[in-house]
Amino acid sequence: SEESFFLRFPVEELPVQKKTARGVCAMSLKKGDGIKSVYLLSEQTELKLSGKNLSLSRLKLAKRGGKGAKHS
Repeated sequence: SEESFFLRFPVEELPVQKKTARGVCAMSLKKGDGIKSVYLLSEQTELKLSGKNLSLSRLKLAKRGGKGAKHS
């Protein structure tokens, strides 16, 4: 998120969208926060954030719709 929260969950938790669907809640956000980026984990799982390297594959696997973990 824009406030440096990360949430890792299996892509299988995302339901198939029907033509009348309006989307799904992937992450719970605080007021004023928003989704900054979405990553699909593959071979490249390193991310440089605020001058620090963050290994996305080391993030704990959670359920879709959670708050996520703060990255300092």
